[in-house]
Amino acid sequence: MTREPGWTPRNDRRQVDLAAFVHRGEEPPLPVIVTDLTEQGCRIAAEETLRIGEQIRLEIPRLGYLNAQIRWAFGGEAGARFQGDDFS
Repeated sequence: MTREPGWTPRNDRRQVDLAAFVHRGEEPPLPVIVTDLTEQGCRIAAEETLRIGEQIRLEIPRLGYLNAQIRWAFGGEAGARFQGDDFS
């Protein structure tokens, strides 16, 4: 199989439907839904736009808090990459 330039391999994604919260500094927590999850990151559905490059703290009940960076955002969805060794 030929790979396109810039293609980055990804781990298998697990489809989920998890209520969670995005914490952004002093702002009130933003309720979100995590719709897929890997050891490296997740897809988030939110009513507010998340900004590319934004550093967040994602709170997922029963998993705890994960530091992440928003890597892409489009409409009401965004992709986050976990920072450090929080989830692996």
